[in-house]
Amino acid sequence: LTIFFANQLPAALYRIRWTSLVVTVAFVAIATVYGLWAYFTPGVLDLFGSEASRREYAEELFVNYYSESSEGGFASQVWTNNAWITAQTVMFGITGVFVPYIIVSNAIGLGTSGAVMAEFDRLGVFFLYLAPHGQLELYSIFVAGAAGLLIFWSWVAPGTRTRRQALAEDGRAFFTIVIGLALA
Repeated sequence: LTIFFANQLPAALYRIRWTSLVVTVAFVAIATVYGLWAYFTPGVLDLFGSEASRREYAEELFVNYYSESSEGGFASQVWTNNAWITAQTVMFGITGVFVPYIIVSNAIGLGTSGAVMAEFDRLGVFFLYLAPHGQLELYSIFVAGAAGLLIFWSWVAPGTRTRRQALAEDGRAFFTIVIGLALA
């Protein structure tokens, strides 16, 4: 256990630090650009439902999502969902398409939520509820995305190793990240 937390997990996280940063920047950029586009382009928000349904989302449903369950129940639900997404992102990273799909679709969802909240002057509430809930969870998704992309890259460009060796070595190393992120 000491070897895992003192050596293996930090080494694996250090190895993917730059790719994690790229995934993070890409996610934030996509969410920001999409949210701004949806908010400032006439008619786009109408595509997300009627004004009444968007208002209900901004004024009730967004906050209710975070407060309708008990703290323990909500934490359990969020942890299970994020652990599952993290594991899938690393496991299916080899496809080369799963990670970009997860990152882009989640960024678009976040941008859309922000745009709808901003439409009804609730952007402060958006960030208030998102920040404590999403910081560690988003970090976990970004790191998992980086691990998945690097597994794909070890398959595409294994270097001096055979593809089988590269996938086996990197798969074991990055599975360490799945365990670490599930704990996070």
